Amino acid sequence: MNNDSLVVHIANLPSNGIDYIPWIALTLSIIAIIWQIISWNKDRIIHLNIIQSGTEITNCILDEHIIILDVAIINTGRQPTTIIGFNIEIPGFKGNIEFLEDPKQKEQNYYIVKSGLNYPREVLVNHKKYDEGILLPGVSISGLAIARTLDTIESRKKIGSLNFYVVDHKMKKHKSVLRYKSM
Repeated sequence: MNNDSLVVHIANLPSNGIDYIPWIALTLSIIAIIWQIISWNKDRIIHLNIIQSGTEITNCILDEHIIILDVAIINTGRQPTTIIGFNIEIPGFKGNIEFLEDPKQKEQNYYIVKSGLNYPREVLVNHKKYDEGILLPGVSISGLAIARTLDTIESRKKIGSLNFYVVDHKMKKHKSVLRYKSM
């Protein structure tokens, strides 16, 4: 058999689905590209877990005006994120709740909660925002979150729950329901 007859013989073979191979390859390529886009977007989603720790002494509403919570905030996502704020909502409470300001602004090292009740700056998470609130994947911050209100938090129950939010740099609120004891 010479080379010319081999070329003619191969050219005369029936297709048997061979014509569909380029279309199958194109379809699989498109599916792979779509999968990459979906995976890329999933990797960009920020996941912050908020865990309550401590005891009923470190998770309480004190004197109907001061909220103390012992929390850990963990970045379980694949992207770094920055905490820009915290928020608390108590079901049925309509007053304004504000977190204590960073004592460093007043050149102090202690948060003054009320007369006779001070906490070292390192113990609180209130100031761990922006530059101090950058969380790489797998990194956590923990400590007390202390807020106060001028309005009275009337608690008919000794033990209750509230919504604690951490706001990230994309303005997404990460929520956790935490328990407290009224003291």
